[in-house]
This record gives sequence, structure tokens and C-alpha cells, in this order.
Amino acid sequence: MEFINHTFLQLKQQLDDLSKNKERLEHECDSLRNELARLNQKSKVLEPTTEISSASALREQALIAEIIRLRRDLNRLQEASESRIRCLKNRLQAIGEEAFKRHTLELKVSQLHTAALKYANEFDQLISSNKPHNYISEDKTKCKEAHLFPLPPIALPISNKVPHQNTVELGNSLRSTLSSIVHTN
Repeated sequence: MEFINHTFLQLKQQLDDLSKNKERLEHECDSLRNELARLNQKSKVLEPTTEISSASALREQALIAEIIRLRRDLNRLQEASESRIRCLKNRLQAIGEEAFKRHTLELKVSQLHTAALKYANEFDQLISSNKPHNYISEDKTKCKEAHLFPLPPIALPISNKVPHQNTVELGNSLRSTLSSIVHTN
């Protein structure tokens, strides 16, 4: 019987140890449940932050896409403005060249006009010294033989800004041209 008592005591001891372990485990289980509940509350508190961070990430992506689009638009506008500036520079250069050509032509016209006036004055002096003043009323055949024809009217702008050397050169070329016209008639 002692053996049974001893076994009984051992079993009782084990039962007490097991009940203590059970209480300790239940206590640990309760503390783990409390911690789990606390962690769940923290995760609930963190979830809005996560939602906010995901919303923030979405907003950031949208802003990056907007920045990329705006950069493309800026590049396109810069290319268009550079093209317009090149076009305007070309137009300005063409206008400058045209103004230079017009000025040159106006200068030549005024030089020709001055030379023509000088030549006409010299021609009138030559006629008045060689012939009497009534040569126009003479027979036209005699005038042709003497190569005395009045100059055609000249309708050019008058300008006295022509250098003397250019006037002489133009007068000489005008004389040769006019004399060739007179000889052909």
C-alpha cells in the first residue's frame, strides 16, 4: 500500500504541478490575448496611416506624371518658340536685305537722274552754241543728219546727294547710250 500511497502522492504532486502550470499558462494566455488586442488596436490606428501613406503615394505618382507632362509641354513650347524666333530672324534679315537693295536702287536712280540732267544741260549748251535757236523748226532730215534731237522727258526723283565722280561716270555711260539711240534712229 505504501506503493499506492507513494504513487498517489506523486500523482497528486503532478496534478498540483499541472494545475499550477495550467494557471500560469492561462495567465500567459490572458496576457497574450491582451497584447494581441493591444496590437490589433495599434494596427487599426496604423491602418489610417497606411491608407494615408497609400493615398500619399498615389498623389505622389499623380504629381510625378503631371511633372513629366508639363516638362514635355515645356519642351514642345520651347521648340515652337525657337522655330518662331528663327523665322522672325530670317524675316528681319530679308527685310534688311530688301531695304539695302531699295536704297542702292534709289541711289542709282538719283545718280542717273543727276547725270541725265547734267547731260541735258551740256547737250542744250552744245546745241545753242552750234545752231541757231530755231533748229527745231528746221527740216527734220537736217536735224537727223546733224544728230540733234531733243532728249526724251525724264521722270526721276531729284536728289543732289550724288558724288561728282559717280555723276561723271554715269554721264559718260548715259552719253554713250543716248548716242547709240540717236544713231539707230
